[in-house]
Amino acid sequence: MNLKINISTLIFNILPRRILLLICSCLVVLFGCTDYLFPPQPPENIDKKYLSVNKEDSLVEIARDPVLKRETSDPDRYKGYRLRQRERQELMNRLESYQNQMLNDQNDDLAKLKVDRLPPKITIFEPKMPRAAKLTHNEKKLRVRGKAIDSSGILEVLVNGKDTDLNESGYFLTRVPLRIGDNRINVTAEDLEGNRSTETFTIQRVSSSLRKPVVKNPLENTGRYYALLIAVEDYEHPSVSDLDNPIKDARRLKTVLEQEYRFDQIKLLENPDRREIITSFGGLRSTLTPKDSLLVFYAGHGIWDEEIEQGFWLPSDAEQNNPVDWISNGTLRDYLRGIKSRHTLVISDACFSGSILKTRSAFAKAAPVFQQLHKLPSRKAITSGTLNEVPDRSVFLEYLIKRLQQNKEALLTSQQLFSSFRVAVINNSPNQQIPQYGDIQQAGDEGGDFIFIKR
Repeated sequence: MNLKINISTLIFNILPRRILLLICSCLVVLFGCTDYLFPPQPPENIDKKYLSVNKEDSLVEIARDPVLKRETSDPDRYKGYRLRQRERQELMNRLESYQNQMLNDQNDDLAKLKVDRLPPKITIFEPKMPRAAKLTHNEKKLRVRGKAIDSSGILEVLVNGKDTDLNESGYFLTRVPLRIGDNRINVTAEDLEGNRSTETFTIQRVSSSLRKPVVKNPLENTGRYYALLIAVEDYEHPSVSDLDNPIKDARRLKTVLEQEYRFDQIKLLENPDRREIITSFGGLRSTLTPKDSLLVFYAGHGIWDEEIEQGFWLPSDAEQNNPVDWISNGTLRDYLRGIKSRHTLVISDACFSGSILKTRSAFAKAAPVFQQLHKLPSRKAITSGTLNEVPDRSVFLEYLIKRLQQNKEALLTSQQLFSSFRVAVINNSPNQQIPQYGDIQQAGDEGGDFIFIKR
């Protein structure tokens, strides 16, 4: 006993304390890891098939769990343990396979969401599309050339249902037979995802023998021609009776102006309220230049206030005996004065429409000098009557449109137009309707005239 104490004392005295502490720590770790360093082996009589899955990991797990260590000492129990291990491993494998399948399905769904759903874009190079004039052609066949583009690629381009010559860049070319008159052309492009788009235009084939010669404009610096057509026949308030023909008449006038005369922009307002009419005049004020010409047409109810000696147009929201939504001749005159056009012609087919005029010319003057009339600013009006009522079925507009259609001259002044149908209106009106022509009061007229230019 004394010897042992002496040896311990000798060791503690000779070796430093830090080294001793390190040695003790190593011994503790070494004895604690014996099960990991030297894992227990299964019984010798166990079937090897039960060791086919993660043998080393399983033995380490046994070494960690003293209960399993006792159970695996018996071959039968070890056999059941290994079977459970294999079943768990198979279950994990199936779960991993299912997760991978779900991931693949999600990727497929994302790929489907990225499929192109936008239709192809079609650009037509030939024939060139005019902005105002109607597209015409005098040959038996029309050459149609253009390009169709789409991110997924172009499958086919059809013109009126027939294939075209299509290259890999999307350019297409074909010839379409035309019949005399209007021909509707449909250009349809389809991409590789089945998306379709269609461009449609109408072309008129005219016979070479019937084709009208192009009339050269003999006037200088004519600027652009604008027309604002206002037609009111359906009134919101029951105190104002509806009319039957204003919209139909305005549409007929629009067609004649588009087909027979040079107008760059024609705007038709059908049953507008006061706000819409005033807004349109404001837009013209900011658009027109001192070289331009403006035609304003109104068909609808008109009224005359005897006390203030003022005439009014009645928009669709007007009420009887409530002038808040009426448009007075004074308001109209102020807007016409503010519009910077060189020539402005107002054609009014309404009751009491003659009240806007300062002078009324009953007869035409001598043949005009067009260039001089064009240079001088003008603010003229042609009205369907004086200070009286006019019928709903307008004889006035009937003969005005008829004279515009029958005109063969390259240039036609508003005064010539008025003189050409004035007598016809008087003779065929059921209530001795007398149309009027003259200058608009205090609107900037300097003696010029509005000139219609034939196409």
